[in-house]
Amino acid sequence: MNNGLLLSYQKGLNFWELHPYWRNIKEIDRFYQKDRSQEDGKTTRHKSSRIMWALLLMYDMGVDNFYRHLPEKRRRIVLAEEIIQEPKFNWSEYEDIEKIIKERATTPAQRHYITLMKKLNERDEFINNTPYSLDQYVEINGKNVLVKGTADQLEKMLSSSDKIYQTLETINKKLELQKVAKKNEKLKSATEEGLI
Repeated sequence: MNNGLLLSYQKGLNFWELHPYWRNIKEIDRFYQKDRSQEDGKTTRHKSSRIMWALLLMYDMGVDNFYRHLPEKRRRIVLAEEIIQEPKFNWSEYEDIEKIIKERATTPAQRHYITLMKKLNERDEFINNTPYSLDQYVEINGKNVLVKGTADQLEKMLSSSDKIYQTLETINKKLELQKVAKKNEKLKSATEEGLI
């Protein structure tokens, strides 16, 4: 994601005034046009502005985004409260806008990383919510039946965690290399144009 977008974020600043080019996307422009939210009797579109900031903060992986480390479910709750300022905000109403932002503001590698993180968070939640149990025989209809416990499966899942984290680390390194290459490209361009 372009860190310039989030470097410009400050509470109270209107997204549309700082980044009007997003309105070039017709679905985003319709979203903008529908918003009639007002402050001091003037249409400011502050509601859609806050939603845009929150959606960008959902996917930005830059170091300036301290929301990025929160699991997705928690991140949505926190962004709804802190940025959108609607604790019961219904994210599903804006799925089409979110899809566009995710597609336009992230690279394929970033989307892959985001997907893996989401799955890892789901996996962690599953592991945390599954109690350890051992195999045991239970009498059912007069017969002793083996009921498998969860211990073996949980141990296998926990032991494979390192492999998943290594994959995430590899993707993260590739993303960092992309950032460095992009920065070098901008520097080279500025040098060629005599700006430096």
